[in-house]
Amino acid sequence: TTTPDAPAVSCTTLAADTLASISEGSNTNGVTVTAGSSVPLPADLQKGNFTRLASTTMSGPGVDGEKATFLLGDDPVTSIMSVDGVAKEFFAWGEAAEPGSPMGDYRDQIASSDLADAVKNC
Repeated sequence: TTTPDAPAVSCTTLAADTLASISEGSNTNGVTVTAGSSVPLPADLQKGNFTRLASTTMSGPGVDGEKATFLLGDDPVTSIMSVDGVAKEFFAWGEAAEPGSPMGDYRDQIASSDLADAVKNC
């Protein structure tokens, strides 16, 4: 779902190797990401090496066209974390970030940010 009053952002199309890397974390047979864009995280929302927020379009049984949101690091081929409920349901990225842990709290902060709505409008 897109939010009409989300802030305007500078979107960058995700490269094929990034899409393939995100898809490798799928925990559901046949579910992949086929397209996506990312936006830079402002300095106050960066943690560890996570520097971008991505919205992807999924493909697979029962999910065609659904959006999933991920944090990406400086090397988006290896630094990936599922952010929203859809991403957490279908992808294993960031499973170790337990609710209430520093990384779990960070993921929740990003998921509830205006930027998470904005990236879905890319």
